[in-house]
Amino acid sequence: MFTVEQRDALRDHVLQLAEEDERVAAGAAVGSLAVDGGDRFSDLDLTFGVADHVPIAEVLDDWTRTLVDARDAVHLVDLERGPTIYRVFLLPDALQLDLSMTPAARFRPAGPRFRLLFGETAPDDSEVPTTRAPGNLFIPTPSVPHEAHEVMSTFLADGKIDFQGDYYAYTGLFTAARPVQAPFPIKLGGMRGPRSFELAGEIADGLHTALAYSREALDFTADAFRRGGERAERDWAELDLANNMLGAIAQDSDAAREAARIVVAFYISSMPPELLTRNGVDPAEIAPIVEAFNRGDVRGALNRTPPSVGDLLSVAGTAQEWVERIERDLLPAGFRHLLVTFADPFLVEQWAGITIDGLPSLEKQLQLFQRDVMAVFSEDCSGKGGR
Repeated sequence: MFTVEQRDALRDHVLQLAEEDERVAAGAAVGSLAVDGGDRFSDLDLTFGVADHVPIAEVLDDWTRTLVDARDAVHLVDLERGPTIYRVFLLPDALQLDLSMTPAARFRPAGPRFRLLFGETAPDDSEVPTTRAPGNLFIPTPSVPHEAHEVMSTFLADGKIDFQGDYYAYTGLFTAARPVQAPFPIKLGGMRGPRSFELAGEIADGLHTALAYSREALDFTADAFRRGGERAERDWAELDLANNMLGAIAQDSDAAREAARIVVAFYISSMPPELLTRNGVDPAEIAPIVEAFNRGDVRGALNRTPPSVGDLLSVAGTAQEWVERIERDLLPAGFRHLLVTFADPFLVEQWAGITIDGLPSLEKQLQLFQRDVMAVFSEDCSGKGGR
């Protein structure tokens, strides 16, 4: 995971490229770093206005060569939206740079998360949309998964596709494979939300979220999913609302909780700060854990992960504790489908080099979960009654 210092150094380098390039007339920071400083997990988003007589692609290509040579950047994808070209780079330690360029005559903010760094913006244009959903500053991000869903639905249903969209284009793509289940259900995944959750309710066969544990986090996800379904006049209860969780189950509750705590430590850096907050964890509290992992200090990271954080970011304990947690939080929020990554002895030993007495094997945890947890909810989750 990248550090704030690495991100700042990349920002300074890109701004230096702009300062030294006479073709660049203006520059701005966009996204979370533009208005509130973001957080240590925020990617770097910079946008620039290019002199009108200069092809944008020419400047982007020149900068790309520099970033690849000097920063080991990998050019992932280009997106074109109106007059703007967006180029996405991935750098070492999972640092992402979203770089965009627009002709200077049309360089202007498209939303509130825009901070001019140098130069001037173009006068406002009544033909340019001024209202954007919060967080979707330049690219209306739901369009990407929306197109992806359309592409996959068509491809799996027909076995072929010719498609020209804003983000995807396919010609003559075909397959002889056919899904056994028809129509083949396609679901969207999301962790931060809320728009991805709403979109799943609008167009997909379900939503698979991950690492939501508190009632607040579960309600936030389910409410957004329901809103999307209602907006599209769909019955959200007929769709698949699922949560992928970390956990462990054992007769020894302490052994299960310790195993879950260890695995949680490895997953923390993947969690958006908004999700951490909804789960009751202060992102600043877990920053030392991520920093230790960045240094390669696994033992230090584990030592910095307190049991309280492990408990907030997992479900672990005896079968009865699992039943109580599901009854208290998951079912009332509307979740009827759980996917569980069990912290078993092999996983804990391979990742952390630690052996935990009283922790059942993966096979035995699955058997225990099926016998003492799934059996309790089998009828309830099918909607036919039961507990």
